[in-house]
Amino acid sequence: MFIKIIQSVAALYLLNACGVDSTRASTQRGASHEAFLADNGPDFKTEDGIEILTWVKSKAVQKDLCATVREQKALGFGVFDPQTSMAVARKFRLHTAEAEVVILYAVEFGCPELS
Repeated sequence: MFIKIIQSVAALYLLNACGVDSTRASTQRGASHEAFLADNGPDFKTEDGIEILTWVKSKAVQKDLCATVREQKALGFGVFDPQTSMAVARKFRLHTAEAEVVILYAVEFGCPELS
């Protein structure tokens, strides 16, 4: 799991280094912020403009993420199933790629019993 976290963080930095303009992506989201349904790609920021890697380090956020993942597991979905990613994306108003990153972080550090 630690390697997956390192790979996810490296991917974030590579996207930034490759010139992905996160400000342009966030302005394309519009007022409804339904990026998880749009095909404009992730900007790796929350609705408030906070970097998701900073946001997910909050214990309260990790607790909410773990609760959402537990609900999905109770429904029969795995921690890293697409259905779980979509549920997290909808609840926290994230892109599905962003949801996968925060699930990985939260499960590894907030609720490792789920992995």
